[in-house]
Amino acid sequence: MKAAFFLAPTGRGQGLTTVALGLVAALDRRGVRVSFYKPISEDSSDQSQPERSTHFLRATTTLAPPDPLPLAEARKLVSGGRLDELLGTVVGTFEKSIENADLTIVEGLLPSGDDPYRGSLNHELVRTLSAQVILVMGMAGRSIIDLDDQIEYAAKIYGGVENIFGLIVNGCPVEHAGEILNHFGDSRLFRRRDCRLIGVIPHNESLTFSRAIDVQRHLNAAVIYTGEMESRRVKSTSLLARTVPNLLHALTPGAMLVTPADRSDVILAVSMAALSHVPLSGLILTGETELDNRIIDFCQAAFATGLPLFRVQMDSYSTATKLHQMSREVPIDDLVRIRSAMDHVAQHIDIDLLISNSRTRLEFRLSPAAFLYQLTEKARAANKRIVLPEGAEPRTVRAAVICAKKGIARCVLLGVREEIERVARSEDIVLPPELEIIDPALSRSEYVRPLFELRKNKGLRWTWPQANSKTTLCWGP
Repeated sequence: MKAAFFLAPTGRGQGLTTVALGLVAALDRRGVRVSFYKPISEDSSDQSQPERSTHFLRATTTLAPPDPLPLAEARKLVSGGRLDELLGTVVGTFEKSIENADLTIVEGLLPSGDDPYRGSLNHELVRTLSAQVILVMGMAGRSIIDLDDQIEYAAKIYGGVENIFGLIVNGCPVEHAGEILNHFGDSRLFRRRDCRLIGVIPHNESLTFSRAIDVQRHLNAAVIYTGEMESRRVKSTSLLARTVPNLLHALTPGAMLVTPADRSDVILAVSMAALSHVPLSGLILTGETELDNRIIDFCQAAFATGLPLFRVQMDSYSTATKLHQMSREVPIDDLVRIRSAMDHVAQHIDIDLLISNSRTRLEFRLSPAAFLYQLTEKARAANKRIVLPEGAEPRTVRAAVICAKKGIARCVLLGVREEIERVARSEDIVLPPELEIIDPALSRSEYVRPLFELRKNKGLRWTWPQANSKTTLCWGP
């Protein structure tokens, strides 16, 4: 029997989908022949939307998981006393999905207070698929002190903690991660080896940022200027109702701004911020007041920077309230965000523990994800120092920061520090302290004479190193 791990959520809102996808991604990167199966779909208000986990894996990996059985159909079979027929269908699909895999991640159903079948159905799926259970527990609203009791309560449906393979703690506040690890080190459950800690995934606020287009869809807003609404992320929301001097603090990178359509002074202030290279996520004009097109035309240069402009008929307060109620669920077309979430989860999962405790011998292959993982690990081990001459170019700055944060290489940006820091602020990039910045102007004179002496026998004239050493492209090499 091939190894199967069943992800069982301890409640709703635990981040089950991102944990499942991240776990599959981590195994795939290690070269494990992994597959994914969601036996039964969740309720969906929009039946035209695909099952989320299955859709995201098809869109972001080379895997092709099968379609799940609709929940309504599963309910009908269970209520009609045809559970065996349901489980038979699940097993048939499961066997087909694991033909080319050694290990399978199975995603269970979310619990629901008004649906008593879900918990027992998860248990039947575990027994039918001979899967090992991994509990997925979110830390939101939970106390570290009560974790053991909460784990034991969630494990009851599967016959107790002794029948649970391990635990993944999701959304852990960064400041409490150490406390959780210390707690589990002293926990009676983990001392008895009844349960294994597979991962503690820290909360990452950036993974909750929606796109401007998601806000536009949520509000059903009219689009006046599209801008970069498909890529700009909403990091904060501000209702601009005060005088301009008292709202300047809200004009920050990633801010989604809400203001009445007749506030020309605010529109001009927001436009000035956009022209000053502040990457705002968007401007929403509210109310039924007629829009003054003279102001909009005057601010066209600001909107040309990529600033999205939306219009709604609701008043500002109703708009801000509705924004506050917006779901943080990842939209099915936001593949950039789901890839980031998968990568974040994958970095905090103990894959070696899963591999060593699987019930079958695994065969490893070099998938595209595994190739990229190995390449990255080799780069980390090499610990090379890379000099980047175009240090003030936005894409170069972003790439250097990624390399520094992931430990891929020791990058050096060449350029004026103040200019590089300005570019970073305009791109909403935080420069890590370990990223090295060198201003060639401060040491250029030290290299002109040595370069001339080295190359003069080959016809190099004195004027060439003096002139060309002023450019970072020549100074860097």
